[in-house]
Formats: sequence, C-alpha cells, structure tokens
Amino acid sequence: MAEGTNLSRSIQGGSDADFEISCTPCSDDGCRTEATKYCPQCKEYLCTACTRCHTRFAATRDHQLTDPMKHNGSRVRKRTKAIPNASCSLHPDREIEMFCGSHDMVYCALCIAKDHRLCNNVSEVAEAAKCKTLAQSSIGNKISHLRDDLVTTKEEKIGNLQTLETEKNEHLMKVKRTSRKIISRIEKLRDEASTSAEQKYKKTEQELQADTMTITEAIEKLDKSREQINSFENLNQTQQFVQEKIQNFMLEGIEKLSICTKQKKARVIQYTENKELIEQIMTAAFLVTTEEKKQTEKSPRKEPLKINSKKAVNVKEKSDMTSCKIIGICQLPDGTIILADENNKKIKRLDDDYNVKDHCDLGSGPYHCDPDSGLSGVCCSGESEVAVKVGGTKDGKIIFVNVGASLTQTRSFDIEGGGYYGISFFADNFWVKTDSGISICNVNGTKVMSIGNSFSKEISESPTRIFPAGADTTSLYISDTNQSVASVDGCRKITKVFRDKRLQNARTVSYYPDGTLFLAGYSSNNIIMFSNDGKCLGELIGAKDNLQEIQGMCFDNKRKRLLVGCRSNNLYVIEMND
Repeated sequence: MAEGTNLSRSIQGGSDADFEISCTPCSDDGCRTEATKYCPQCKEYLCTACTRCHTRFAATRDHQLTDPMKHNGSRVRKRTKAIPNASCSLHPDREIEMFCGSHDMVYCALCIAKDHRLCNNVSEVAEAAKCKTLAQSSIGNKISHLRDDLVTTKEEKIGNLQTLETEKNEHLMKVKRTSRKIISRIEKLRDEASTSAEQKYKKTEQELQADTMTITEAIEKLDKSREQINSFENLNQTQQFVQEKIQNFMLEGIEKLSICTKQKKARVIQYTENKELIEQIMTAAFLVTTEEKKQTEKSPRKEPLKINSKKAVNVKEKSDMTSCKIIGICQLPDGTIILADENNKKIKRLDDDYNVKDHCDLGSGPYHCDPDSGLSGVCCSGESEVAVKVGGTKDGKIIFVNVGASLTQTRSFDIEGGGYYGISFFADNFWVKTDSGISICNVNGTKVMSIGNSFSKEISESPTRIFPAGADTTSLYISDTNQSVASVDGCRKITKVFRDKRLQNARTVSYYPDGTLFLAGYSSNNIIMFSNDGKCLGELIGAKDNLQEIQGMCFDNKRKRLLVGCRSNNLYVIEMND
C-alpha cells in the first residue's frame, strides 16, 4: 500500500508531507517526491515510480539500488537537459529526456512510466544520441520534397476550385437553358390552346348570334302580321285570300325555324386538360441532375490528327463592299457559329451548312464603329451574346451583339489603349490586347488588372508583345507572338508552354475534344498541333496550303469540324480522322 501511495504522489507532483530526501529526476522536473532508493552508478535518488522505470530499462536494470538513508549527503550528479526547449506534446510542463527504441520516438519520463513500461529498448536521449547520427541532409531533402508536393497539391486544389466555379456557372446556364426550353414549350402550347379556344368560342358565338338575330326577325314579322290581320276586314274577298296565303306561308317558315332552333341544344365547349403532361411535370423529381464524378485525365495523343476532307465555303455576301477578312470565329452554346469580317465591318451568323444566314453591320446602329476603325476580334460572352472588339488608331471599343431572331447591337464600352487585335473571355472577364500588354476588364468595362508585355519573359527567352489567343473552360492561352503559347489559369499562373520553331505570331488557339490543341500562326500561315501534355504533333496546315494570315479559328463541337478563317472570302471547313 505504501508503494501505491508513493507512486500516486510521485505522478501527481508531490504532497505537503515532510521528508529528508527528494527524488532527483522528479526534482529536476519541479516536483518534490520522497526518494525510496539510491543508484550509486547514476548518483541519483529515486522515488517509487522512477525506481520501477530504472529497473525496467535495459540500460539501468542491472544497477544495484540501495537504501537512500545510507547515502544521505552523497554527491548527486547534476542532470543536463537533453533537448533544450523541447517539451512533451502530451505533458507540456515536462521536457523530453527519454528515448524508446521500440517505438523509435522520444518522450518525457512520465510518458515512459505510464505507456512504455513493457518496452525493453528504453534509454536516455543523451545516451541514444551517441549511437545515432542525425541525417540533416536526408531530413532536409524530405522536408523540401514534402513541401514541394504539398505546394503542388495546393495549387491543384486552387485550380480545381477555379474549374469548379466555371463548371458551376456552366451548369447554372444549362439549368436556365433547360428551364427556358420547357417554359418556352409550355408558353407555345398555352398560346396554341388560347388561340384554339378563341377560335372555337368565336365560331360558336357567331352561330348563336346568327340564330338570335333570325329569331328576333321572326318575332318582328309575327308582331307585324298580327297588326295586319286587324285590317283584313277592310279588304275585299280577293285581297283577303291573297293575304291569307301570304300569312300562312310566312307562318310555315317561322314554325320550321322555331322547331329547328328548339332542336339545337345549348352550345357548350368542353375544357380538357392534358393530364399526362401535367402529371409528368408535377411528379418530376428534378429538372437536371447534379452529381460529382471523378475527373480522369485525358490520355495525351501520341499520333497526329490527319485531314480527312477540307472544303471552302464562300462567306461573302452581295452587300459586302470588299473582299472578306475573317479575324475571329466563335461558337455559342447552342452550336451557332459567328464570324467577324473585318474588311466589311460585319458580324455574320452561319447556318448548318456554314453559309451566311444573316449579319449585323457594325458600321451602323447605335454603337457603330468609327469610319477609321475596324473589327479586331470576337468572342462568346453569354448564352446568346457575342462581344466584338473594334480597334481604332489609339483606343478600342467592345460592342455587344445579341444573337436572337436577328443580330442586334445592345451596348458597348471603351477600352483605353485597346486599338489592337485580340480579345478573349475567360474567368468571367474580358482579356483585351493593348499597347502595353493585356487589360483585364469585367463585363461592365471596369479594368480590374493588367498584364504587362514583360510577362513574355516567362514564356520565352525572346521577350516581345503578348497576345490573348483564346480560352477554354480551364485556361487562357497567351501568345508571345513568336514561337510560344502559354496556358494560364485564373490567377495568371502559367500551367504549360507550347513551343515550336515553325510557329510565328500565334493569334488564335482552338482544341479538339480529346484535348489536342491547334495553334495557328498568323505570320507563318500554318496550324501546329500539340497534345495536352505539351508535345508537338506536327503541322495540320502548312504554308503550302496557302491560307494567308490565319486569325480566326474555332472547333465546331456540334458538327465536329475545325473552322479556319483568314484573309479570304472562304471559310475553310476541315474534317479530321483520329
């Protein structure tokens, strides 16, 4: 019982009892406990708890412990702290001083006493440190590698957040489109039902009004006939005979009319609901579904795409004053293709065969461009809206065109220093080429930030001007106007660089469904293919194909064709084989 009392008192940090000799280890920890043994080898007094640990550790189990009273006054070894300022994680008031080889970890004496009593390979940290060498370089390398991995993972998570935001916006747009389709269909059915009801009610109403008028006329005839009968007495016999026959003939007609009208039942139009449609709508569990799926990386293409067919479609209209120069092509979510014709200052909408369906003349209208300016880019800015960049001698303007039953200019805003080719819409902002680099503006035209031309140093060794060449859902593509194009995320961080010496002045980028990129060189008159891991797959279109100044390019996701526009009246439609 005495030992149990001393152990409890030792662990709890001592008591107010008076004793002559204190435990050396506990005293070093700031606790006053009564010593029950003395170790001559260690020159330490030990309490009951420390004695138990002392006899279990392989390093001290063979020490001969004696009565502390026999050595009262003996010199006690001064203990040194093995690791200054290293506190136990479980007992912050105690410092680390023991090493457990079984668990390959350092602990305080209390941890050893409580949780490592059955461990054989226990020693003081100072003794254990003599047998081991700290591999600083190895730990340093591990720290560096682990930190790099975590930084990469963090960047991936940030990129995932940005992608998630884009996907959410696209999903919400799809929800709106789906609801609008349903509402539009219901409104159409409503209008048809209303029109049909109006027509049926009007027809029945006209018939009832006609019957009413006929009956009214018959009543009037009867009233008149009754008045005439009273005057028959003044007529001779022949006249009375004639009038009688006339009256009988009239009465026969009115009797027939009376019988006919009585036989006509009350006219009622029955209203019948489309219960099947109503039940489908009212019992529908969802409009669209939303589920998380594991994102899988598309395998990089190893072999280049090959052209299966190429045809030229003339997009010049009769009203065009000069030859065409296609400086931009984009596709709306519903598959509509819009192209910008710089020379004729027109936005042209194409039909399913890529023929011009209609156009919007940006040289006229409320937001027409100046006579000395020209179209310098187009991009999709909404579900049914495109933004057209117009460049002047110094500054530029962005004109918005609604794509509905017709193409209509809706609004515009100015771009300071934006009198140059180049506009892309990415991460809910417009990225516009200016003299000093790229200006980033929100949808209201407010400049939120900019990227200087010095950014090209991060893309290539030959710094020059930078150019927004296009965008997809996760990346904006910035050209150094030499041999390189970089993909950047929403934080303007470069994620990949695509480079080939055959490429000069890339001004437009498009991509195949498997992630293959098409980079078109404005000055090199070619199209270079790259896999999604950055490997060059060669030329799709070369200078020999005679496509001059390629500046408009778009992959038609609806019809699976690559559309290429240049300084020509023709739009080139390219079909490829995997």
